[in-house]
Amino acid sequence: MFRLPVCPYCKTVYGYNEVKKALRKKEVCCYHCKNKFKKGGIKGLLLFALIFIVLAVILNLVLLGIVGIREVSLVPLFLLDCALAFIAYLLYPFFTEFGKTDNKTKEIPTSKIISENHKEKKSVRIRNRKKDSN
Repeated sequence: MFRLPVCPYCKTVYGYNEVKKALRKKEVCCYHCKNKFKKGGIKGLLLFALIFIVLAVILNLVLLGIVGIREVSLVPLFLLDCALAFIAYLLYPFFTEFGKTDNKTKEIPTSKIISENHKEKKSVRIRNRKKDSN
């Protein structure tokens, strides 16, 4: 789970800043294969939330044990929770997953793209030959 997400079609790895930009959009378009896909997945978000909630509870209990129950001040607990929330914000892209969209987008095979480019080049050559012969 602790890795940057990849395109579900062509397996292109997205960088940290690209993932942060993609999290703001509802649907993402791959910059490599141009296929559209969705972000998210509840599984990664639940695991992410579970890890940081458990970590926050444990660290708060440790801090309460060090300070003592009689001398409880909410300021250190609040500062610790704010620091954990900031760390969670920075690490969220590592728990993000990209998935294929429900509406079946047409996945274009690379061989078809290459053959279409070849046909276009061939038709251009034939047109150029006809122009030269006239």
